[in-house]
Amino acid sequence: YSAEHGVEVWRLEDYLAEQHPKLIEHFRAIEQATQDGDMDVTAMSAGEFAQARLQAKAQGSYAKHYSEADISDGLRNGTLVRGTIRLRAGGGMRSESQGVIERSDAPDIVVIGRAALNRACSGDTVVVRLLANSESSVGEAKAADGDDDDADDAADSEDALAVEQIEAGDEAPVVADKVNVATAVHGVVVGVVERRWRPYVATLQADVAGGMRHLAVPVDAAVPKIRMHYADTAAIADRYFVVAVDSWEADSQYPQGHFVRALGRIGTLDAEIDTILVERQIAVSQAALGFSEASLREMPENSAKHPWAPGARDLEGRRDLRDTL
Repeated sequence: YSAEHGVEVWRLEDYLAEQHPKLIEHFRAIEQATQDGDMDVTAMSAGEFAQARLQAKAQGSYAKHYSEADISDGLRNGTLVRGTIRLRAGGGMRSESQGVIERSDAPDIVVIGRAALNRACSGDTVVVRLLANSESSVGEAKAADGDDDDADDAADSEDALAVEQIEAGDEAPVVADKVNVATAVHGVVVGVVERRWRPYVATLQADVAGGMRHLAVPVDAAVPKIRMHYADTAAIADRYFVVAVDSWEADSQYPQGHFVRALGRIGTLDAEIDTILVERQIAVSQAALGFSEASLREMPENSAKHPWAPGARDLEGRRDLRDTL
């Protein structure tokens, strides 16, 4: 109670628990999500919050992309190059640290390091600034490292080694099949003209602190991990699921996305088949490939009461492979 005014004061959580119990779980989920990041401004003053944001941006961020005007000018005067970037897994690390832009009329452009890729994903149409031999792609853009684990540290070391190899004139790491590294030039991404994100099949890397912000690890190693919010991690801990990317801001190490749907338990035949179908963009699931009812009506009946076997006319003109399958 407020001793001065005689007004009863409730904490929001207590009020919801007492008056609207159905909403309390939603409130706690939102509260947990905001505590995991920099969204919770209730624990600091406006000035402290602004300072924290500036400090976070300074310590861990990618370089800002060029403006449309700068990109147009650069493409016009030849200082920038536009193309489609392809990423490839290599060295046991996720391949967001290596990419190539293939060109038929000029040497291929190799982009080495997450910082140099600057949030580009495989298949994106990007704008690249070519690097002189003495330039370092790491110096162009500093990758965010707020969530780095041992694997990320290893990737950073790999990036630094690649830059040293470039500067020393040594052979660069393998980036993509059929890339001639002897003639390739090196560059850094300064803009993304068109995103080619698609639904990705992933597995879960849960927040060890028990929060609701997790990492989806795509089965395609050419795709970076995707940060997403999800409450019931136990339901998808051992399953493949589909995740979609929403955005990738300069101050975020990973792109932001959201859970779409679960596919099935990892290692089961149906889940593995669905994974292939989604990853190859053939269908959303096996069920989507089902025959129409009109087609099924033309099929012969095959049941315990009326078993079916191919006749002479059915075998005519066909090769019998039943003994080889």
